[in-house]
Amino acid sequence: MIGERGARILGLGATVTSVVFLLVTACGGSRRPSLAAQRLVADGLIAEGCYRCLDEAVVRYFGMPRGSAAAMRANDTQLFRALILLALREKELGLDPSQHLKQAGLLAPHTTAPAAAREQLKWAGLVPSNPSALPRDDADAERLRLADARADLEGRLAGAAAMSDPVDVYLNVSLACSASFPLSGRAPETLAAPAAAQPIVQWRLATCGRAHGDALRAFAETHPRYVEADYWRGRYRTTAATSAVAQRADHAGQRSSRPPRGRGSDAGRAGGHSWRAGDRLRSGRRDQRFEPPRCAAPL
Repeated sequence: MIGERGARILGLGATVTSVVFLLVTACGGSRRPSLAAQRLVADGLIAEGCYRCLDEAVVRYFGMPRGSAAAMRANDTQLFRALILLALREKELGLDPSQHLKQAGLLAPHTTAPAAAREQLKWAGLVPSNPSALPRDDADAERLRLADARADLEGRLAGAAAMSDPVDVYLNVSLACSASFPLSGRAPETLAAPAAAQPIVQWRLATCGRAHGDALRAFAETHPRYVEADYWRGRYRTTAATSAVAQRADHAGQRSSRPPRGRGSDAGRAGGHSWRAGDRLRSGRRDQRFEPPRCAAPL
């Protein structure tokens, strides 16, 4: 009798356990993705390289669980890369990159290659920010800091062909596009060649200078997550409109400076003499023309 009652109790317990297990697994009780799966998603966001992608990658890496020493070093390396790229994008957009650069500086010693990380951090800090977002004195100071490092920059870019890391290539293109001094034989397209297939490198080329509107439009159509492209396309349109207005003003100024046409009248003859006298007075001096304002961005 006791054996029968015990069997019933055990059977009921097993049934309850099975029901609870089924309820848990059917109601969102699935396991958390593995660390490898989480890293795969975060790495994909870094490779995509849009502003929101990089921001999300940083959040994901900060939220990853701690693992072995080797796993933590690998995670810190990828987090460092995401922070550097995010800080560079913030500079391009006129946002404050100081927080992410500071976080990258704290992580650099914990990466798989601390010396290389410190070098990337150094140049990321020297890339000038979008001057449209800064007071003129601050923008000039940033460009002067890069100019002071010109010799080191020339040395870095001399070995650019051997740099295949997309972060290094992105830095090289950014430095070449932002420099206020000539870099002979250092065309951005040449510097981008080792990682030209990477979206982040294609993006930086499309926003380098003011003559890549078609490339930027094509890139934005292929990579819709780069919503920041709308900002640069607006800058391109503004630059084009400003140039057109300046050209019309220049033509209007030339027409207004022509001599009167009254050939047979005294006024016409006097005007002609006055015009020729003005020519003689201006001889040897460069004609002063209206110069269109220089658009501060794109860089």
